[in-house]
Amino acid sequence: MTVMLERPTAMDVPSGTARFRALCRTLLDMEEQAATVFWRPSERGYDSRLTTPFGEPPRIPEPFGCDLDTSGFKTPAGEPDGAEGR
Repeated sequence: MTVMLERPTAMDVPSGTARFRALCRTLLDMEEQAATVFWRPSERGYDSRLTTPFGEPPRIPEPFGCDLDTSGFKTPAGEPDGAEGR
């Protein structure tokens, strides 16, 4: 018998932090070039989330109440994703 275990994806991780009642969780996805903010922790994970592309600041809800500047994470125009550091 072969058992294949899948590695959790980045989107699975926030549900684990919600169990610890972290008020807010921010995920920066370099492959998708997007930021996701999770808030309102519950037994099921986070009840609310917002995903915005890099360059559009997602709003971090209260009690933090700020915008997250993600413009520095954008891939420069004309370069393939991930090529900027080579």
